[in-house]
Amino acid sequence: MQSILIANVIPHGGLGRAAVGVIAAAFAAVAFSACGGSTEGESAPAEPEPAVVEMLESPEAQPDPEAQPDPEAQPDPEAQPEDGGAESEGSVERPKPSAAADVAMDPVVVGATTSVLGDIARNSVCDGVTVETLMSPGQDPHAFELSARQAAFLRQADLVIANGLNLEEGITDVILDAQSSGTRVLFVADLVDPIPYRGPDLHGHGDEDEHDGHEDEHDGHEDEHDGHEDEHDGHEDEHDGHEDEHDGHEDEHAHEHGSLDPHVWMDPLRMASAARLIAAELSAVVGSDQTMCAVEYAASLEALDAEVASLLAEVPVQSRKLVTNHDAFGYFAERYGFEVVGTIIPSGSTLAEPSASDVAALVEAIEHEGVPAIFAETTHPADLAEVIASEIGAQIAVVTLYTGSLGERGSGAETYDGMIRTNAQRIVEALSG
Repeated sequence: MQSILIANVIPHGGLGRAAVGVIAAAFAAVAFSACGGSTEGESAPAEPEPAVVEMLESPEAQPDPEAQPDPEAQPDPEAQPEDGGAESEGSVERPKPSAAADVAMDPVVVGATTSVLGDIARNSVCDGVTVETLMSPGQDPHAFELSARQAAFLRQADLVIANGLNLEEGITDVILDAQSSGTRVLFVADLVDPIPYRGPDLHGHGDEDEHDGHEDEHDGHEDEHDGHEDEHDGHEDEHDGHEDEHDGHEDEHAHEHGSLDPHVWMDPLRMASAARLIAAELSAVVGSDQTMCAVEYAASLEALDAEVASLLAEVPVQSRKLVTNHDAFGYFAERYGFEVVGTIIPSGSTLAEPSASDVAALVEAIEHEGVPAIFAETTHPADLAEVIASEIGAQIAVVTLYTGSLGERGSGAETYDGMIRTNAQRIVEALSG
């Protein structure tokens, strides 16, 4: 029985060699005593050390035969160490669980379509939520197509964050199919007060006399265009004198006139609202309030808006005219007091192509307005912008901006706030010089 007592007081961490020797001696002494003392001709073993005797005789060291093992004191041989090396509960203070972990044992996985939305989502969710982005930096959301693995991921994600308003035109059907199969999808642009496409007025520069001579030219075409009046209501001035020239392009661009502009991320205040919307939607997914996780980030985007407005204040009012690659700066122009006077691609999508007459009208607009720069974009080749600048012959700069995608690491535009700030700085340098 005494040997059992010794075994039960040995700590789980083991003993040093010296301690083992002392306890072995004590064991021998106890065993000898239990047999009635020393036999004739044999010397009695040395008395055990007082510390060992005290350990054996201490009431605290005596096990209660009816006591149950303490589960907190007994190591679980199958237990795995927690992330970060945190020890089991009861030994040290455990890390504070995340808001998501409070209500869901399984990881919460959120999918975001664009790199812009991916960055906004990561900054808007609580710890413990994983955000996967479908598009890599530099990919054009208008032209992007899903791989088979990405299509499968959309059906497995707990929440998918998409821009909507047909921005992701190559994958919209797949997103809608996933939604109909049960995937929760948040279309952000629909919920942040979208505005209609306005488009540049390439044919109405204020030179009324320039078009006076065209009225007689088209007198004989009224019957030809009967039946198209409803389609073009509100756009007569924009297309006066160019009906015949653009007959082949009307179907291609008609959906944009009066339709909603998806490029909502060009306004930081709308993205502050988006951050709150993402956190609120995630609350419904995990079953607890996640909105507190987006408060700080939303406030930082509101501060970014003020910073950008201060930067752009350097651009004189008369110089606040933009010529861009495609019609993606409507929200930026509205927010900061600019005018889009021309686009290389006369469309809200980079998949459209300009005609020769479109390019000629753009050159005319640039010359008329005295615009010093054409703003290309990282997600689309700048070749045509370079050709137009060369054709004009004046000192026209071609400046690349970030529109549909974040920049690569080290570009200064690898985050959403960095992208907006970088664009503002480049616009200031191009237009205020």
